[in-house]
Amino acid sequence: MIHTEITVQDEHGHLESLFSFEQKEMLNERVKYSVKREKNILKFSVKAKDSVALRSALNTITKIITVYEKAGSAIKNG
Repeated sequence: MIHTEITVQDEHGHLESLFSFEQKEMLNERVKYSVKREKNILKFSVKAKDSVALRSALNTITKIITVYEKAGSAIKNG
């Protein structure tokens, strides 16, 4: 089993709401992740049975974060 944690700053809670719709256990049950808020920080805890499953979950998480950041930049630069 592989376990990793990622922390991301989320001052307004908007990023957290994006993950409320996301499936947190992949269909093949090789990877699970959870999202917890501590003040203005989101903590992602990922547990995977192998490195391929870990990479898949991390790609999903980082793609959503990337879209959120790009949308925020577009709004600010309007």
